[in-house]
Amino acid sequence: MSFHDELAKVCGGADGALICTLMSFDGIPVDTAIRQGSTEEPEAQAAMTEIALIARQLKTVMIEGGHGTPSELTVSLPGCLLAVRPLTDEYFMALAVSPGGNFGKGRYLLRVSAPKVLEELQ
Repeated sequence: MSFHDELAKVCGGADGALICTLMSFDGIPVDTAIRQGSTEEPEAQAAMTEIALIARQLKTVMIEGGHGTPSELTVSLPGCLLAVRPLTDEYFMALAVSPGGNFGKGRYLLRVSAPKVLEELQ
């Protein structure tokens, strides 16, 4: 399965999901799946890019503090909820869900798909 197929499965599997992306911690998207008809996609994509830089800093602080790599970061914004799941030192998956969407299912699908995407990365 390709990156896009896994991302599309996550994005299509949770009510209210807007966008699911595979991105580098530099904020450069590798591949993205967008829910058809989503009007919030540009804002969600911009938020993910900005969160990438914060997530990289947070990951560094946690590792240097002896806490290890965070397994997930959740950010609540007025227009969407974001779940960020690190895959490697360079890449992470992120999902944006509208405030009324099924964020819990989205997080579950992200967690289940992460090993498959990681396998494709290697």
